Amino acid sequence: ITPGIDTINEFTPLLTTQKKIIRKKIGWPVDSLIFSYVGRFTRRKRIDLILNAWFSYKNNRSDWLAFVGSGFMQHDSVEPLITKECKKVLIF
Repeated sequence: ITPGIDTINEFTPLLTTQKKIIRKKIGWPVDSLIFSYVGRFTRRKRIDLILNAWFSYKNNRSDWLAFVGSGFMQHDSVEPLITKECKKVLIF
């Protein structure tokens, strides 16, 4: 199975210094881990499991969880759940 990202011709990961600059620009912590979910915000995607795992993991850590996607115009959207359960929500 071929990977979904062409790491030779199309995608080149950023250097650590570049990542820190971008994080500072958007107001994210420079030295924390950032976990992400990318996809539709619907019940079928089981975002509730992601949130449960996150709250079990989180405790006092300074790590962040970012959601990229939307539930807009989906009959089974869980976007309201995300905004209700998370103190700081940044949805792209």
